[in-house]
This record gives sequence, C-alpha cells and structure tokens, in this order.
Amino acid sequence: MKHSRDCCPDGHHDHRPFVPGGIVRNLVDTQLALGGSLIGIPLAVGRGLWDIAAGLSAGAIGAVSEFGDRVFPRNSCCDIPPACWMPIGHGELCCELGVGGHGQIWLHVTNEDYRPHVYTAKAAGPDAALFTFSPAQVTLGPKERTVITCTFDLPPSQPTKRLIEAVIWVLGCRNHFVRWRIDTCGKHRHCCHDVCIEDCPDYIVHWYDHFYCRRPCPGPLTMPK
Repeated sequence: MKHSRDCCPDGHHDHRPFVPGGIVRNLVDTQLALGGSLIGIPLAVGRGLWDIAAGLSAGAIGAVSEFGDRVFPRNSCCDIPPACWMPIGHGELCCELGVGGHGQIWLHVTNEDYRPHVYTAKAAGPDAALFTFSPAQVTLGPKERTVITCTFDLPPSQPTKRLIEAVIWVLGCRNHFVRWRIDTCGKHRHCCHDVCIEDCPDYIVHWYDHFYCRRPCPGPLTMPK
C-alpha cells in the first residue's frame, strides 16, 4: 500500500522527496488537487494560481513593512528624549594650539521666544579663567539675534598641562552648553568655530513628559560609625 504522499488523487505518481520543510507545500498541493477535482481545475493550474497569490501576498507584506519603517522608524518609537528642563548640549569642539596660540568660538544666539530674555555666557571648569566673553551678557528681544565671542589665549610660557577643557555655557530661557577641548601640543592649527543656539521655551506637552520627575542627587554616602 502506497503512502498518501507518494501519489496524487489523479493517479499520477509524485516523485518529489518528502522532507520536513515541504510539509506545508504538500498539504497545499493536496488541497489544490482535491479542490481541482471538484471544479475541474488541473493540479498544475491550481499550483500556479497559488504561487501567484503567494507572490502578491509577499509583495504586499513587503510594501506595507517598508512603508511602516519609513513612517515609524524601528528602535525609535519608544525612545525617550531628555527632559525639556535639562541643559541642551551642542556638541564637543576640539582644536590644537601652540604657545601663545589664540582660539575663538562664535556663539550665534537667537531668541526664538515672543518675549525678551537676558543671555549670560560663561565658562566652567578648572581652566575657566582662561576664557573670556564679549559681550558676557546681552538682552535680546523677540526673534532678535546676536553673536557672543568666546576667546581663549594660551599663555606665552609653556603650559603646565597638555589638555585644557571647559564647558561653555549660554544661559537664557533655557540653558545651553558646548564642551571645548584644547590640546596644547605645540602645533598651532586653525581653532575657530561657529555654534548656533536657537533659544525658545518648550510649549508642547509631550507624550513622554510623565516619565520624568525632579529628583535631587542623593549626596555623599554616609557610613555608620
């Protein structure tokens, strides 16, 4: 007695090898053959229609998937941005200066709000005294713009440390910062940068706002005596 998978209902032998990966296809062929025998459609025709339908389905699924990736990029729909009250970083600047070298950052500050704001520029860090600002403070009306120049002058004597770093702050409606690293390696290279700062309050209620709460730092650990 032959196994049902060794022959087709129309009496023709099917010599295709039986493998686990072909179980689904064999079942489909059986259904097509049984249905075709009822309505008079040969197995080959039914199998061709199945292949066309499967190809169209795969193409449609691929198109929908590609459209979804464009509208809803993967690994981004649930990313939580920094809280709106956190300082806004504008990257890190690096340059090399020799003894007596001179470097500058032009901070292009724009008040995008509908009311005036006072803007203060300053440096923070152990080497903050080596950085100067002009002007150090300015008031901008709605939509006004100005340029604050941050200047660094390397002393004419050999510096005691090779790497000088500072955080350059612009404090307005929101707090903005850029990190400036200067390598005093003895080679003077171009050290002029432009940084654009568009300052505006965040008037939008975001879906992720409820994830945040203002928690102070826990402070130093106190060990029991």
